[in-house]
Amino acid sequence: MQEALILAALLSALHVLSEWFDDHVHRLHSQIVSLNAGVFITFMFIVLLPQLAIGEFYLGENIYAFALVGFVLYHVGERYLYQHITHRKDLMRSLAHAHVAGFFADGIIIGMSVVLFFDVYSAFTARILFLPLVIHTVASTISSKHIHEHFRSGIAERALLSSAPLLGALFATFLGLYEHQFYFLFALIVGMLFYVVIRGVLPQDRKGKPLWFLVGAVMSLLLLRIEHIGF
Repeated sequence: MQEALILAALLSALHVLSEWFDDHVHRLHSQIVSLNAGVFITFMFIVLLPQLAIGEFYLGENIYAFALVGFVLYHVGERYLYQHITHRKDLMRSLAHAHVAGFFADGIIIGMSVVLFFDVYSAFTARILFLPLVIHTVASTISSKHIHEHFRSGIAERALLSSAPLLGALFATFLGLYEHQFYFLFALIVGMLFYVVIRGVLPQDRKGKPLWFLVGAVMSLLLLRIEHIGF
């Protein structure tokens, strides 16, 4: 259990390092956004969806309904902001905060996953399963920075996002989260993440570099195959 907390703390530190890296490569902005989108999408299909299927053992087919609920709730919340906030600057700020909340919830689930891996699998397998979480943490950090580029996250928001994996691990460790509870929360957040990816992570219209998107997808797919994750 101590190793799980250490690895979760490393994910929190990686969040900060990913922001620092992204801040120092402005000239490669389009390439990094596209590369990251490819990595994120691959992780969603190769890791999260199979994990959702595993959750069917605990929650039955209801787990997919919970994922749908997460997607719908996020969409309804975003529509509410669009329809009830008329000032564009306030609207964009509110949307940015909503997406920060989504990525914070994602970080909580990532931290909880680390603990669950060490509870369910051997230590060796849990360490291998840690690799896609590293890829996902880097991808989600960069995504959260570029979804709303008009507003720079404050210190409090950055600290909250970076601490999410460790907080999730502590939550799962000390409150004794069981598989049923984990997969319920996991399904909700996967649904939310699918909405965030479709609306914000994928480059829209003429933006983005398709070649870099393809490189990100293929690179992460090969890396995950090497580690025997999802295959």
